[in-house]
Amino acid sequence: MALNALTLGLIAALAWGIHDFAVRVASRDHPLMTTLLSVLLIGLFFHMIFMGFGTPLENVDSLNSRAIGLSVVAGLFYLGGAVALYIAFHRGPVKLVAPIIGSYPIASLLFASINGAPSSLAQWLAVFVVVAGVAIVAVTAKGEEAGIAHNQWVTAFVSVIGALGFAATFEVGQMAAAIADEHLTIFITRLSCFAALLVVMIACRMRIRPDRRIVPLMIVMGFMDSLGLLCVLSAGGMADAKFASVAASIFGLMTVLLCWAFLREKMTPPQWAGCLISFAAIGYLAL
Repeated sequence: MALNALTLGLIAALAWGIHDFAVRVASRDHPLMTTLLSVLLIGLFFHMIFMGFGTPLENVDSLNSRAIGLSVVAGLFYLGGAVALYIAFHRGPVKLVAPIIGSYPIASLLFASINGAPSSLAQWLAVFVVVAGVAIVAVTAKGEEAGIAHNQWVTAFVSVIGALGFAATFEVGQMAAAIADEHLTIFITRLSCFAALLVVMIACRMRIRPDRRIVPLMIVMGFMDSLGLLCVLSAGGMADAKFASVAASIFGLMTVLLCWAFLREKMTPPQWAGCLISFAAIGYLAL
């Protein structure tokens, strides 16, 4: 069965939900940027494996200066979003961070509208319903670790930066994928993201090598991050490409569900209601 933009977005949501669940674990006692750098490198490796399943090298002629430039810009936006996400999840609880970062589809749909893609009032309402469902689940989430020090206003601001970074990544990255082979443009995006962070960390004399004990977790995180970005940006050449980023926004919901399933955190009736609301809105967008 052929995958559409909405299905790719749902796969990305699951992948990023697992990734963010792992971020919560990894950020407890390991440097954030060291973790992120390792995850980006591992994700780049996995993307090279994904490239082997297609024929991207045969399509290298599709790359032009515009596609390369857009891919590099998307990589820088992705780095900004990823840094903000790691910091936000480290500083504050899921119930504060997830709804804000999960609101990036509003900016994504706005960008798409500015670029001439038609969007109906019903579609806008469905996007807000998706975000509202995520917010219901995340705000009522239980079980955050005790002792996490955070200033809510600073954490909220960092989360907004993350949301804008991801929205810009998906908009610019899908533009690049619509011009050239998506495997090649995503490779450039990931490479520029990793290279930029590596240069900054070396210049700031930050720790580069991770602890060996956390490497297995980083491998999982790198794979999930690579899969999520591949799914969303690969939708760039599809009809209703913006729905991929909308569907992927429920990654925060997935994170909470994973905590319920594997950490046995309690799910209250309002949280289950939030799940149903979000998935109902996603179903509408699929019509």
